[in-house]
Amino acid sequence: MIKYVFTLLMALACFPASAQDPGNANGKEKDDTQISAAAAKSDRIFKNVEVQASFPGGQAAMNEFINENLTYPDGAYDENVQGKVRLRLVVERDGSISQIMELDSPDPRLTEEAERIVRLMPKWNPANIHNEAVRSYVVFPITFKIG
Repeated sequence: MIKYVFTLLMALACFPASAQDPGNANGKEKDDTQISAAAAKSDRIFKNVEVQASFPGGQAAMNEFINENLTYPDGAYDENVQGKVRLRLVVERDGSISQIMELDSPDPRLTEEAERIVRLMPKWNPANIHNEAVRSYVVFPITFKIG
């Protein structure tokens, strides 16, 4: 793998997951922020929270972390493979990351590198509801661009 300086575009780096709750028959999303404090302490993974999970130090610190640690995959670089990888992950109550899942990607080599970067990350600041740390989904896009 070649260490390559490239333009890293992150469109609002992390988005809360916005998929509908499969258990919700009417097709409308529940407002997770209206739950009780007791429910916030459960093992449930939330989509809508009062305070989003965030990388320590904010967006600039995350961009710096990615730029310092990302290695463009050799074959993908040589073949001029570019595009956006979107991962869904869970930020746990303690800030650790789990359940990394590819949502879409132009190439498996880019997906592998994006997942590697996420696994290297320090613990995040967890999401909160009623001032309680909760498990939450985050959609994490990374755009790989050569040039």
